[in-house]
Amino acid sequence: MPPYLLKETESVQNMALTKFIKALVAHYKNEPAIVLWQGENEPFVEWFGTCPNVDRSFVEKEVALVHALDTRGVMSTDSGELGWWYREGQLGDYFGTTLYQVVWNERFGYMHYYFFRPLIYRIKALVAFINPRHALIAELQAESWFPNGNKNITLAEQKLSMNTEQLLANVELARRTGFGAAYLWGSEYWYWLKGQGDDSMWKAVKSLIP
Repeated sequence: MPPYLLKETESVQNMALTKFIKALVAHYKNEPAIVLWQGENEPFVEWFGTCPNVDRSFVEKEVALVHALDTRGVMSTDSGELGWWYREGQLGDYFGTTLYQVVWNERFGYMHYYFFRPLIYRIKALVAFINPRHALIAELQAESWFPNGNKNITLAEQKLSMNTEQLLANVELARRTGFGAAYLWGSEYWYWLKGQGDDSMWKAVKSLIP
């Protein structure tokens, strides 16, 4: 949210957001690359960044507004590893989640989510009454996790959280969830690496394209 709106009332903020959504959909409505609209990003997550409480009824109004403006579906999202999906799962036409295997935490350093196997994601979808074919992996980890956003870490350290082997393993995990699609998160990173003389990730992604 723009800083100038932070001091405003919730009502004023919601009016501004509604105006923004209308302008956004109108601007991109004729873009053929858009297959779904994303309604908010993990709207009920309160443990990451600056996240005020979100009124579910307003999120429902946002989704209804997009439906009124365009015929394409709306996707709601939640964290794949730290969310339970039951609130977000029924908000949109599709549900999007994350799939991360290696992350960094200030307290524990690099953490491996290897215990999150495809079955866990399928069970979560079942419990939240989400049709797996209407579930997507909206963020499939395909880039390094930079501690504290530090962009100056070495390439060697970057490979601790992402490399070609990890990328291909993540893609295989995504396939085994049985979800309808997966979006790789990190295309700018592969391009940047290629410019640094390391085209391993770039080639790995190309190998996945039929």
